[in-house]
Amino acid sequence: MLDIIFPVSLALFATFFLILSNSKKNYQKLVKNNDEKFADNVNRVLKICGYLLLVSSLIWLASNFI
Repeated sequence: MLDIIFPVSLALFATFFLILSNSKKNYQKLVKNNDEKFADNVNRVLKICGYLLLVSSLIWLASNFI
């Protein structure tokens, strides 16, 4: 049962990170509190982490069913 719960929760975190990285409201808040360079770096890291989490969770789910 845990072999399914953990990868699914990782996939949910990945989608949250990807949604957050594409959010204009979040970007504007980051620019307001910091500078544009910092906001760009944060969004880039969120996208990279989101894609890595999504790929790893899909591989984990696929390995459970094979």
